[in-house]
Amino acid sequence: MQAFQLPDFYMPYPARLNPHVERSRQHTMEWAGRMGMLSSPTPAGGLVWDEEALAAMDYALMCGYTHPDCDGPTLDLITDWYVWVFFFDDHFLELFK
Repeated sequence: MQAFQLPDFYMPYPARLNPHVERSRQHTMEWAGRMGMLSSPTPAGGLVWDEEALAAMDYALMCGYTHPDCDGPTLDLITDWYVWVFFFDDHFLELFK
């Protein structure tokens, strides 16, 4: 038995998506590589993230839905910021777990 029942979630308007998502995917993948995020080793010898992991997380898509009206360079910056924050968290989790 569940503690509570989730109601139907009705949205009276469609979700909007920023048209610059693909540009931000490419930009952020290149940026993360230049910043060393895709080659940062873990103590166990693996990588914190690689290109496949970053692509699967698709931060550009998340940012495209949460910021549907900004221009391409702004979406790039927002996506880079989210990637940095989550990488920072995952990196320190690997170092200190």
